[in-house]
Amino acid sequence: MAIPNHIIQFILEEILNQVIDLNHFNYYFRRYTLISKQWNKEIIVKLRIFKPIRIHFSVDDATITNWIEMAKKYAIDYQIKVVKAVPIDCRWLEMLKDKVIDITKKDISSGDNCILDTYPQLKNLNFNMNTEGYISTLTKLNKRSEDITNYSVTINGEYSVDNERLQVTTPQVIDALFNQNIFNSISVVCSNIMSPISPRLPTGHQCSNLTSFFLCKLIISHQALSTILDLSTHLQEITIEEIDISPVTTFDWVLEKLVKLESLSDIKLDIEFSTNFDAIISFLNKTKSAIVFVTFRKILYLSAEQVLSAQVDNGYIQDFYFMVMDGFFPFIEQFSDYTLLPRWKHKSNLKKVSFFEYYKGFDNEVEGMTNLEFLYIKLFDNFKEQKLTQNSLDRIFEFNLKVLTKLGIIYTRTTTLTDNVVVRPDKLLLNRYLKSLCLSSTTWKDYSLILGCKHPTIVEMTINYLTLKPGDNFEDLIVILKENNTLTRVQIHSANFQQLDESDPNRLFNTVYFSIEILKTNRSLVELTLPSFGHFKSHFVSKYDKVLSRNHIIRQVCIQHTFPGMALEKQKIRSDLIDVFNKYSIRYRYG
Repeated sequence: MAIPNHIIQFILEEILNQVIDLNHFNYYFRRYTLISKQWNKEIIVKLRIFKPIRIHFSVDDATITNWIEMAKKYAIDYQIKVVKAVPIDCRWLEMLKDKVIDITKKDISSGDNCILDTYPQLKNLNFNMNTEGYISTLTKLNKRSEDITNYSVTINGEYSVDNERLQVTTPQVIDALFNQNIFNSISVVCSNIMSPISPRLPTGHQCSNLTSFFLCKLIISHQALSTILDLSTHLQEITIEEIDISPVTTFDWVLEKLVKLESLSDIKLDIEFSTNFDAIISFLNKTKSAIVFVTFRKILYLSAEQVLSAQVDNGYIQDFYFMVMDGFFPFIEQFSDYTLLPRWKHKSNLKKVSFFEYYKGFDNEVEGMTNLEFLYIKLFDNFKEQKLTQNSLDRIFEFNLKVLTKLGIIYTRTTTLTDNVVVRPDKLLLNRYLKSLCLSSTTWKDYSLILGCKHPTIVEMTINYLTLKPGDNFEDLIVILKENNTLTRVQIHSANFQQLDESDPNRLFNTVYFSIEILKTNRSLVELTLPSFGHFKSHFVSKYDKVLSRNHIIRQVCIQHTFPGMALEKQKIRSDLIDVFNKYSIRYRYG
């Protein structure tokens, strides 16, 4: 029985849209258009690309030209997102002008007011500015009344410990940012906003387009921040981190204003100056935002009873991070290990939870999070007495939560899970729903055991730092990965090769060679990242070419970093390797 075309189309679109990358699309259509002419006429021409294709500095002219010809031949509909490293006036951009919907620029020229005439489908125009000269060009921008393009601006000053930050306080710049209702997204970092903001548009129109507001490491006047929050009635996401408000007050009034912004769905706060505890609890109980990440570093309170009896009764919050709140002023022993976790009423509504600094007994609380999809645990050195226990970690797997698909355990180098607490394969196998496991650091032995259990549902595994000891053999891991048929993405970002004794056999590890050996046999990996180590050798080029000509599954690999003084011969080999990757439309990254 033949499979209906619409089913084949659905399957192909699922594969096609896994990665939004031009090399991927070139490879995909080059491969699947070879199946049959009937496919090309009845299925290929109907395939849909759901997201814009990113074009950046590493995409060469040949790749783009090949794509344009391919898309034209099979009538493929697509859109383009041009990132900042691509010159706006480059030759091939003219060929794609009807497809461009997103552009990032560094400054505003007088011609930008007519940019829609050049790119008629443009939906997003982003400006990324980092000097006073660029910022001053904001005054050149005039948004036409019929213009429905989303405008975003990011202003990045240079961080200075003495608060000599980039000034964005000229009345003209303030007027362009906040008085003309041009921007949908405004981000200001390491800068000052001290000029007053005076509403000049009709009520409800001043900042009605603003949906995203990001402030970090800056000084802003009380009047400016208050006015922006009052006028931004459609704000959907806000981030406020490490700012100074002048004149200094408590942060209570800001929390009150945030509660009134009912369109807010994403709130991130990291506040260093005084905030009253009752204002924090009131905010958490009243906000309708689904994502709430808040840190208050100086918390004022009336009594210990007020703090210990507090409860959070909010059914809207789905994504929250729980941490030990150690910012109480003055601090008393009763507040040791204080966290909102046991005081949270609607745990079953939580979908994504992060624990910063381990809280004793948190595993009992997790059991009630029946809709939890993502769990992230981060441990710090100065909380060793609260160190995650083996029993607590085992229980997380034993709960076998049906919707928990991602688990991350992040800990500093000196608080590793090497001696007493490990991810036990037998316990890991009790969970039949996990798809992604991320560990910031683990030993070669423990990682080998985890890989060796061939967990049936985990398809992504990430290790940020792998520790090898004398007697360990990295080649054993290679054998395991060659034979694994369940994982599609494996990432080992770094390892301690540099710290090993010169005589240790693991010092012979080579990123490219070991990648080649794995991909000779493995036919499940879509992405493989190994630590950057070893030198480029000329025979790698032909070997990789041969492997990639036979392995049609892998889509992303890693390559060693460049470094100052690299020999010309090695640079040539590296360049030839990249040519091989481009030949097979393989994305590459630095291991």
